[in-house]
Amino acid sequence: MPDQRIVRLVSTEGKNRTLELEDGSVVVRSEGSVSWRNNNPGNLKFEFAGSADRTVTNTRTREDALASAQHRFQGVVDLDQWGNAVFESYEAGRAAKIQLLERSHANHTVEQLLPSYSRADYSGQTNHSAQAAAIFAEGDRQGVDLRSKTVGQMSQAERAALADGIRRFEGWQAGETQTIRAPTSAQATPAAGQQATSLDHPGSAAIYSEARRHFFDEGRHYEYGRPDAPRPGRDASRLERDLDGDGRLGVDCSAFVWRGLKNAGYDVPGNSADGFTTSTLFNGSRTTAYAREHFDVTSASDARRPGGNLQQGDILMFSGAGGQHVGIFKGYDAQGRIQFIGSQSSSGPDEVTIKPGGYWDGGTMNIVGALRAKPEFQVRAPQHGGDALPTRTEPTAQPTNLLLHGDRGEGVRTLQQQLNQLGVRDAHGKPLTEDGRFGDNTRDAVRSYQQTHGLLVDGKAGTQTLGSLREQLRASQEQVQAPQRQTPAEADPLVKAVRERMPAGTTPEVAANVALQAKQSGIDSAEKLHSITVQDGKAYVLGTTPGFRAVVDMQQPAPPLEQTNAQLLASQAAQQQNVQEEQRVAMGGR
Repeated sequence: MPDQRIVRLVSTEGKNRTLELEDGSVVVRSEGSVSWRNNNPGNLKFEFAGSADRTVTNTRTREDALASAQHRFQGVVDLDQWGNAVFESYEAGRAAKIQLLERSHANHTVEQLLPSYSRADYSGQTNHSAQAAAIFAEGDRQGVDLRSKTVGQMSQAERAALADGIRRFEGWQAGETQTIRAPTSAQATPAAGQQATSLDHPGSAAIYSEARRHFFDEGRHYEYGRPDAPRPGRDASRLERDLDGDGRLGVDCSAFVWRGLKNAGYDVPGNSADGFTTSTLFNGSRTTAYAREHFDVTSASDARRPGGNLQQGDILMFSGAGGQHVGIFKGYDAQGRIQFIGSQSSSGPDEVTIKPGGYWDGGTMNIVGALRAKPEFQVRAPQHGGDALPTRTEPTAQPTNLLLHGDRGEGVRTLQQQLNQLGVRDAHGKPLTEDGRFGDNTRDAVRSYQQTHGLLVDGKAGTQTLGSLREQLRASQEQVQAPQRQTPAEADPLVKAVRERMPAGTTPEVAANVALQAKQSGIDSAEKLHSITVQDGKAYVLGTTPGFRAVVDMQQPAPPLEQTNAQLLASQAAQQQNVQEEQRVAMGGR
């Protein structure tokens, strides 16, 4: 385990955890066990509604679950997508596990505590007898006998052995760690005359990182909301409520900024943005007494200067004929243009790059200044801890051979169109909205396509994924232009049944390969096929006859269709020969 403590969970996707450490470095932990990736040897879990664990019925929010975890145990940094706690260190996770055993199971023996400590969930069923045996074996290895004792009767050494035994049956396994940002502690104090970066001001930078996390990264859907300006596509609430029932929460620009300040630990009033508007901060070109008390003010001329001295988390103020607007400064692009995030009346939460002389710079709205929160205004640690990652300095538009979650533009729109043309759907089974925004649904569809085509499943549309999409589209167009004679795979009812049960966009090669392996496992007809489940890059095929099943690794390239066709033909011929033989036997050998 690294010596540096984890201070922030930057992101959690599949088997990857991107973590910021106390020295400013950022690492990615991949593979290994969940308990290793999270520094959570006891797999302590805090359920919340909307988690990746579909077995959960708990209705509390993720924020409530995290607050509960941090109240009960020291060192909890965050929760992963399943609700598993992420601890700052292995030692903190181990101490929390022992603390849980002492608090909740003082009167229980090992056999008595396991049914409530280790329950079946998304990760599978449990075998409490085997778990108890593993715990006793670990105790024996450490020279202590854990049998027939309650946790309360155990010594400190025995409880430590109990905790280690639980780690053993939980399947602790180290994976790989990759450093993607070097330590920054040595750079914390800039040299004389050197311009400070966003990392030198963790308080204000947290306003940006908390707002981005809340509105862009946590899976909720938003739209612009104003009760005094009803319009189709807007919500009547600006306070993150869904009054029109379309599944999107309404938020306006000032409520967006309020949330960033609140989650970053600043002493903004109230439990909602009800009393916080742009007029709380400024009117026209004049800042309010409240703003001057809690913020340092940057003039309009300094604020609008390309490549200027704004810092991540500064609050940009705009005024014009259409009213007032606020946003949170992100950084400058390669041309020195200002980038900010906020809730826009046309789109809701979004990222904007200001073009000099454009809409936000004299075209319709004018930058009238910026506000930088004073250190004493921050009264709590940011909700998710740590600093913001450094602002990228490359242009907002990504190169055409790499599209990532959060990107916007024509490249993303083309990607969405291609996925829709191939019948690839999001996690809810719906076509993608071709809006040019690489959001959660687009990422889910990319992952689905990658999984069914044997590509690296990372949700990123890189060179291989984009090239594969072009090849699939070209192949489908050629099939339309030149219809071909039905192949054995296409004519086989089992192959057809497999394709109907596989995710949208599954290639003929993959479907034929799954059907072939199902036949080889005794599931030799469509009537004998019960179900197919695709998970973690594998297709689990279950037959109607107990014990008949097949597991197909879809991350391995499927054989060419010609090869699979030949094997299917051979299988069909053998099957027909068996049927004929059975008929001869039934007729007495005539």
